[in-house]
Amino acid sequence: MGGDFSRNTFDPSKHYSRVLMQQGRVQLDADFNEQHAILLHRLRLLARDLVGRHAGPADLPDSFEITAINVSGAYVPRDFSIAPGRYYVDGILCENDAVAQYTGQPSFPVDDKDDPVALRDSHNYLVYLDVWERDVTYMEDPSIRDVALGGPDTSTRARVTWQVRVSELTSEQARNHAASGEALLDEFLLSAGLDSITDPMLSVRASPGTQYRGSENHLYRIEVHRPGTAADSAADYEGTATFKWSRDNGSVLFPIEEISGSELRLSNLAGNLNARLQVGDWVEVVDDTYELRGRAFPLLQVTGIKEGDRLVTPSESVPSDVGGDPALHPYIRRWDQRAGVGEDGTLPVVATEPDSWIEVEDGVQIKFSAPGSYRTGDFWMIPARIATGDVEWPGDPSHPRWVTPHGITHYYAPLAKLNIDAAGGPEVVQDYRRKAIQLWSS
Repeated sequence: MGGDFSRNTFDPSKHYSRVLMQQGRVQLDADFNEQHAILLHRLRLLARDLVGRHAGPADLPDSFEITAINVSGAYVPRDFSIAPGRYYVDGILCENDAVAQYTGQPSFPVDDKDDPVALRDSHNYLVYLDVWERDVTYMEDPSIRDVALGGPDTSTRARVTWQVRVSELTSEQARNHAASGEALLDEFLLSAGLDSITDPMLSVRASPGTQYRGSENHLYRIEVHRPGTAADSAADYEGTATFKWSRDNGSVLFPIEEISGSELRLSNLAGNLNARLQVGDWVEVVDDTYELRGRAFPLLQVTGIKEGDRLVTPSESVPSDVGGDPALHPYIRRWDQRAGVGEDGTLPVVATEPDSWIEVEDGVQIKFSAPGSYRTGDFWMIPARIATGDVEWPGDPSHPRWVTPHGITHYYAPLAKLNIDAAGGPEVVQDYRRKAIQLWSS
């Protein structure tokens, strides 16, 4: 999550059952958040233990059913409908409030870049659910902030986001009616590089001898920007994964009021942490669709600021399909890397054993694992503390552990096998949805 948190202390391997507050003690956001994480973890495990990897309620048998769209006796070509209802994926509740079309999903905006994947005539597809949690601030949902307080930022929210996606099946997979949806999905995830055995990993330490030299406590965020694999050296930059970093967990945000030519008018030049924007900063223009599509546009460098007019001039024009619609809650997020960045404002993911430690700042060093498929949005959070002159990271300081990304965690469930005939007509060949056992009757 990209909020202004002190740290994330929830660790399921510790098997804590609750957090107990003590009288007269300092109240910390981490304790409060850990209590909710413990409860949510237990509830989702319970749901998975009861209903399995995925299932819908027994009394709502049509939940997330995939069907052809019939308009005046004719099928809508290369599209299908998604029935309303509830469905559980790895214990996470997905809710669809109304009938939705594949090409018009509430959380999967369509643009001219084949998003979502365009269905083709005479092809077969696996239709599946992709589920994850998305961080929502008051910029995306203004109702979070209480106007009675005069405008200060308070808390953020986590929203369960789902998208119905498709993966093209081979001729053999299409003919194999005995294949389970789980088998097809697992095969697809493995071939797409999303299986856990190919997950990237990060190791973190404070540099030997100097340790953490910062003057403030920080929660560093290392986030993958451009997807790909790790490079063998910093010179081998083209086509490899890149990353960006923030000392405030990516939480320094500036709402955009208007984009006019090559300038951005912001609501305030001081971000929600009262951190001001400066010439030379690298920023990312974000809106609702940018995040939902998992975009990775080049970052923009601030080259000019007009304080009185709240105008910011970036190094390049903002891409035409992000930030221009006020209804999509556009804002810019500041990232803090400066030295060694490429033309797009990011740094290469370099993994050369054994001396591939990358200096972030003030003695904080990171190392990427060589294997793995780095995905846009993968992130790690690193608490750095003045009191110890160190970073909080698993393992001995001289041998820090490798850790898979703290997020974004995606969960998947198969829904149907779909055939698109030569005329574009959709036909559900197999329904892979499951129904939970009804444990009681009314």
